[in-house]
Amino acid sequence: MALTAVAGRVWCGWGCPQTVFLEGVFRPIQRLIEGSAAQRIRREAGPWTVERIARRTLLWSIYLVLALGVAHVFLGYFTPIRGLWSMIQAGPSESPEAFAWMVAITGVTFFNFAWFREQTCVAICPYGYRCSRCSQTRTRWSSATTRSAASLAPGAR
Repeated sequence: MALTAVAGRVWCGWGCPQTVFLEGVFRPIQRLIEGSAAQRIRREAGPWTVERIARRTLLWSIYLVLALGVAHVFLGYFTPIRGLWSMIQAGPSESPEAFAWMVAITGVTFFNFAWFREQTCVAICPYGYRCSRCSQTRTRWSSATTRSAASLAPGAR
């Protein structure tokens, strides 16, 4: 927390695997396939077209392949790589536990990066949760006088 007070959220921006994967791998692929944020918002507001379905299918297919890669690398931490390669070649029936873990990790990774994204930082990460509470202008320990001038404007809540 002291580092956050001095340098801001350094961990969240540069060290957190969630941010590194999201901003370094998944979001650039999304920009490449679906365009800029303005283009994505405009496309999302419109109807489902063949182009939109094709873009989303391509994007999620790539995300699924990446999630499979992450799952296999993760399993490689617990199983020797040669043993993991043998399990992959033998098929799921030969090692159902490893296959179940691979499916679960793939599913969680895909869900996280295809949909949940930054919500992970707010809802799951204890560091992000604590830091966001430290930077609020109105907390349990603050008084009403610490609110910003904008929040005191007529009609603001």
